[in-house]
Amino acid sequence: MDPADWRVGDVIEGRYRVLRVHGNGGMGLVYRVRHLGWETDLAVKSPRRELLHDGRARERFVAEAENWVTLGLHPHVCGCHYVRTIGGIPRIFAEYVTGGSLREWIDDGRLYEGGPERATARILDLAIQIAWGLGHSHAQGLVHQDVKPANVLVDTAADGTDPVAKVTDFGLAARAGELQRRSARVAARRSHRRGTPGPPRGAARRRGRPVGGRPPFRPGPPGTG
Repeated sequence: MDPADWRVGDVIEGRYRVLRVHGNGGMGLVYRVRHLGWETDLAVKSPRRELLHDGRARERFVAEAENWVTLGLHPHVCGCHYVRTIGGIPRIFAEYVTGGSLREWIDDGRLYEGGPERATARILDLAIQIAWGLGHSHAQGLVHQDVKPANVLVDTAADGTDPVAKVTDFGLAARAGELQRRSARVAARRSHRRGTPGPPRGAARRRGRPVGGRPPFRPGPPGTG
């Protein structure tokens, strides 16, 4: 086993006790750990070592994680506390949500419990909460770019009522300004390949000029409408 991987029962740096390994996905592992100083559980996202194949990839991962940290606290965004490098791998320390992902709620049927009426109300409520979380992200200038059920966590009260949606995993998120610059570069390349485009047909009509050398319509004789 790679020493960078953690096992249940390990105590990392005298501070984090590993309680559970959540999965061995394509991008890496997620651990449930107990912060012994804070006396609370955290989720630790650890990318696979091979994904951090060079210094630039590592810097990009850390920068993306730090973007997530800047979102601060919001009831419908999974909070990201900090990024630390342990065992040579940068790791994201985030809020731990006990209810699992919305993907799991769909697959195991929890989303649809209680019959059609209650299920519909639950689905609409979660959708609104997700929109609130994304709205907070957008207000901070960060666009998620990977919204899907697996990236929404569902927190539940002790009695299982009133689930709370929390948007998580901002690993592909980008600043709105950077997205605008990317879009401008793509548009410029397309324009260069096609040549300089003329005005849109609708724009020409709005200005009252003929398109293709003819008026956009011909009036009929009086009395025909």
